[in-house]
Amino acid sequence: RRFSFGNDLVSKVALNGRAEILSPITKQAVKDLLCYYSQNETVQSFVGVPVFLPATANIASEQNSPVAVLIIDSQKEETYGEKTLRVLAQYSKMISVLLKSYTEKYDLLNDAKVLGAISSLEQLARKGTGGKEIAEQLIKFTSQLVEADDSTVVLFDEKNEKWKVVAQKRSAKNIAVGQVIDYAKSIVGEVIRSQNERLIDNIADEKNAVRFFSGENLTSDGSFLCIPILSHKKCFGAIAFEKEGTSGFTNADAAVLQPLVSFVGTLFDVSS
Repeated sequence: RRFSFGNDLVSKVALNGRAEILSPITKQAVKDLLCYYSQNETVQSFVGVPVFLPATANIASEQNSPVAVLIIDSQKEETYGEKTLRVLAQYSKMISVLLKSYTEKYDLLNDAKVLGAISSLEQLARKGTGGKEIAEQLIKFTSQLVEADDSTVVLFDEKNEKWKVVAQKRSAKNIAVGQVIDYAKSIVGEVIRSQNERLIDNIADEKNAVRFFSGENLTSDGSFLCIPILSHKKCFGAIAFEKEGTSGFTNADAAVLQPLVSFVGTLFDVSS
């Protein structure tokens, strides 16, 4: 499960970067204070400590934000004290070392995937592959980097002078390939105009939100990430990712996707 930051204890530890001990906790307060429970459980004591990545030249030091929170709780009152904090602090340091190792391996794996995708796209471009086919391949390769329920590429239709959906990961319920987007009112249109990416934790929280075109039927919560397809000269369109549930994407996801999307912008620029 993913959790948005709120007024709960886990968020407090994550945002402040300081350990928290609380006891007693009333049954009525459990659901509000402990976000990892979906109903009011019998919890009387809580302790949470932040986990930081070890400082390196490329990784944030312990003075920056935590990357995780280590939590234990108990059904008894006053279960934890300073001794508990010292023990958890040691576990926190051990976890941080493991996370650093995993993160480095994950970054290398993603870098390899991006380089492989760039090589494949470059070969397609040399063969004179069209924009639609490049867009379809972009969706294929980005799906290997970031998990998304839907991926949609919008490009400019020179013949009709309209911004249209040219490729999708799957058939969405209320948008299809060939759909003209609302350039002036949609989020995708805003991304293309501003040439800045947009990350929305919950599209349902956006007042009168229009993802692609007016008249959409947004019936549930969902995360939305849209990245412009740019070269140094112009914006050729955008790729949008959607995921059911809130907080489905992060800035780290956008950072992983950016080099590949930017390369496609360069390909379009060279071929135009």
